[in-house]
Amino acid sequence: MASYFIGLINFFLGNDKEAIANLEILKKESKESKISNYYLAQLKLRNNEVKEAIALLEELLEISPNFAEIYYLLGDAYFKNHDIIKSIQFIKKALELNPKDKRVKDMLEMLTSS
Repeated sequence: MASYFIGLINFFLGNDKEAIANLEILKKESKESKISNYYLAQLKLRNNEVKEAIALLEELLEISPNFAEIYYLLGDAYFKNHDIIKSIQFIKKALELNPKDKRVKDMLEMLTSS
């Protein structure tokens, strides 16, 4: 469990390599816990490793289908992957689950105004 806290600290400090290393240890040691996917996906997106981020988020979505943030991150990932249709689909779902999230509203507006 120490790898989780060390990974999380490094995540928030912007030490991506150290965060990734520790969160990957957590992912291997605690296969039933998917919290590492959430942070690893954000780190992968931050480092333009979009396909890896998508895989982590889709795995997380299977066990947390009502977590709006996953849909938002998937929408962002597909946008970065130049798949606007999928991006819009995920952003719309994020907005359905969390209609007050301004980031999601802004992203949907940006995607649909193009």
